[in-house]
Amino acid sequence: MFKRKPIIGVIPGMLVKDDEEYDWAIQNNKPLGIPYFEDIEINNIIKAGGIPIGILSNDITYYESICDGFLLTNEYLYFSHHKDLIKNTLKNNKPILGINKGTIGIIKALGLENNFTIIDRCNMDLPTTCNIRLDKNTILASIYKADNIDVLASYSLKVNKKTKDIKLNGFNNDLVNALEYNKNVLSAQFYYEKNINDISLHKWLVSKAKKVKDSD
Repeated sequence: MFKRKPIIGVIPGMLVKDDEEYDWAIQNNKPLGIPYFEDIEINNIIKAGGIPIGILSNDITYYESICDGFLLTNEYLYFSHHKDLIKNTLKNNKPILGINKGTIGIIKALGLENNFTIIDRCNMDLPTTCNIRLDKNTILASIYKADNIDVLASYSLKVNKKTKDIKLNGFNNDLVNALEYNKNVLSAQFYYEKNINDISLHKWLVSKAKKVKDSD
């Protein structure tokens, strides 16, 4: 029997100098440069058994209809409508995976910027290789089957205000490196230190997306 592979929509980022330049681009509806994708993340989706497609227009209705899950790797969303895409995906119970700075993109899409402070570990003289604690009964703990893992993290999050909808995870001292939401959203602001080419997170996304595909 032919098995249909799940389609993973990859939300592109925008290459900008800073938040001010990004805000100008969004307010004037003029994305800067070309859409930005992480090649390694595209390949990891393929290795995990999914079919990645770049979301290259503001027609989010079309992508909502054909995609079974979504991947975000950058904090600066290329099109302003991509925020609506993320919000609608949460309502439709389709999975979303945020990798590295994709975590910040999800936070911005949910309007939770004031709940967190982004910590640039390099500028704060914090080691980018660190050990993070995984809470039990969480998505990350089930993926890595461990209480602690070593990761590469250029950025971490300081929590200013907790929200009941967001489960914090990936603790390193008073900072967090992962967020989970309603079992369908996973944001990991790190790379697995033991294997930079690890696709465990992508397998989770593709597996969840396959369930969506099979339910159609």
